[in-house]
Amino acid sequence: MSKNRVFIYGSCVSRDTFEHLDPDQFELVQYVARQSALSAYTRPVTLVEPPRLESHFQQRMVSGDYASSLQTAIPEAAASTDLVLIDLVDERLGAYVLPDGSVVTRSTELVQSGAEQQLPAGSQHLPFGSEQHFQYWSQGIAAVGELIRHHMPRAAVVLLDLPWAERSETGSPTPDSFGVTAAEANPTFRAYAQVAGQALGAEVISLRPEEVASSPDHPWGDAPFHYAEDVYLRVVKELTGTPGRPVWRTTTDAAVSAPTGSVQRRSIQTATTTTGAPARRSAGTSRPQKLDGGPNFLVLGAQRAGTTWLEQHLGAHADIFMAPMSQGLILTGRKRVENPKTREAYLKQFADAGPHRWRGQRSFLYFWTSEGDRFDPRRDDVAAIVRDYLPEDAPLLVSLRDPVSRAVSAYWHAVVLGKVPAGTSIFEAATSRGILGVGNYAQHYRRWASTVGADRLKVLLFDDLLSDPRSFLTQALGAIGAPPPDRGTGDKALATPVNRNATAAAMRTASPLSAAEVRVLVELYRADIDFVQELTGRDLSHWTDVEGLTQAAGGRRA
Repeated sequence: MSKNRVFIYGSCVSRDTFEHLDPDQFELVQYVARQSALSAYTRPVTLVEPPRLESHFQQRMVSGDYASSLQTAIPEAAASTDLVLIDLVDERLGAYVLPDGSVVTRSTELVQSGAEQQLPAGSQHLPFGSEQHFQYWSQGIAAVGELIRHHMPRAAVVLLDLPWAERSETGSPTPDSFGVTAAEANPTFRAYAQVAGQALGAEVISLRPEEVASSPDHPWGDAPFHYAEDVYLRVVKELTGTPGRPVWRTTTDAAVSAPTGSVQRRSIQTATTTTGAPARRSAGTSRPQKLDGGPNFLVLGAQRAGTTWLEQHLGAHADIFMAPMSQGLILTGRKRVENPKTREAYLKQFADAGPHRWRGQRSFLYFWTSEGDRFDPRRDDVAAIVRDYLPEDAPLLVSLRDPVSRAVSAYWHAVVLGKVPAGTSIFEAATSRGILGVGNYAQHYRRWASTVGADRLKVLLFDDLLSDPRSFLTQALGAIGAPPPDRGTGDKALATPVNRNATAAAMRTASPLSAAEVRVLVELYRADIDFVQELTGRDLSHWTDVEGLTQAAGGRRA
């Protein structure tokens, strides 16, 4: 009988779980540890050599981290892998972004060897649990998921979501790890696990805090993630359907794994394509009443990407009526649309607008999608509301700006309005403002495309507004089927306004972003930039030009 072949990407949590599987049925084909998903999906480190370590295993793992080895390990082991076993414990100390954008995981070996003190000047530490780390890491774990789906489509992927133990099996409190207690770590790991499970397309094995305990006698020492053997036996039971085998002790009540235990292969859910058909409502649901006489096109966003200018100049067209943005908030919540009073007030403004062929409405909030977690607020599914209540052929315009400049602009705008306290890092600003979240263009576009159909989405680039406002407006009008701007409208009337608040300018000068901060933003949005570049067929390499973006942000060199 052939064995189930296991690829481990994670810490001792996955490795110790594997040790409690039946060796007659499971064999290890690859083990990648000490490598954050941030490191795994970025370029290999070339600015500094990995530290020299006495342990051969530790040397191999840390050197693999510097080499971003997961990128090659997955395709190399693809043909010989049945199960991918993953945990997130090695993320706990965060990571360093080096000046060239490469990443080094902050592992215990990096700290204890003193190697983190030898990293190049300008390297920036992204603490685990910070919004900065979470946003960037989410891109990394999504890339890992894509890599697994591409090379291992038949393998089962299992994520071990085990909380840190607050007490040992003897009842004593567990020690903290680098100053972090189990009670402090668990809510953060929960948020990361939710994202990872979805990004990896994984089956998730979760235990409750009261179901785990550590072991002071664990082979690797006392730690909140070094569990008592009963915990691993429980996990194996969840994984295979049969009890695991005791390894570290012999007990009369511990069952030996049955010979029928195996991992069931399953198909992994593929990611939404950018050209997918719109999702259908489930059968049996009542058909919503359309907003007849309401808008027949929308400007979805994005925030700080020229939508105010677009609203102004579309509204100046003889055949177009643009409703005030404030009235558009009805579309950000299904209950608002279904409320008779708000619905009537919303439609009345269009009825009073006269016989315009095109009726539009703009909100920079529309394009922004989020399922909600501790780092990003949950938002109603505006795409589904638009699908259900607006005409099925209503064009949807999206103006996209390079996400780094957009985030910087949104940050200073929020500071000037008093929504973000002066001196707050851009990475620590309130998530409710969407300063970083709005820039996840790939996520937002795919959600809209899968819901309403990609053929309804027209992407405009803020770059074109800056270089040729008339062409930008002509593109927008063409997308909704309206004639181009009147030739009598001079270029001066179409000029892009200089939207630079004097207070914001002074603040930029007093507290500019550094090149290191801009570099982190570039890496945070690199996958989104690549996505927009492929979607539009445009060369957007300047969107990743750290020096140019830093100068545009009024920043300084690292």
